[in-house]
Amino acid sequence: MLNAPPIVIEKDLTETRVAYGFVGAAGYSLGPLIYINPTDDPTWHRVLRHEYQHYMQGAVLTPLGFGAAYSFDHYIIGHGYNENWFELDAERVERDDYELNIFYWNTKEILHIEWEW
Repeated sequence: MLNAPPIVIEKDLTETRVAYGFVGAAGYSLGPLIYINPTDDPTWHRVLRHEYQHYMQGAVLTPLGFGAAYSFDHYIIGHGYNENWFELDAERVERDDYELNIFYWNTKEILHIEWEW
């Protein structure tokens, strides 16, 4: 995962069920894939930065290790979504300025993204 940019797919997530059974998430990560619900620019960038943090967590821990650790924090330790260490870490960086390359699936091109709050 660290050798290539994340693959960002923008799509309607209204009926999508993600971690903790949430429906209509703003975004979610699955290995090198980042799904983002279409929305206004500030929200889109906040969600991208949040999900990019999950992408990096998965890159460091491997997708399997990340999934196991995330599940352990939820099911064994009993942390809810707002107490989950991985979510807290991603929330911590949501409003950071960032610069990164992504493979934007919708147009099939690599985009250089820069955002300042």
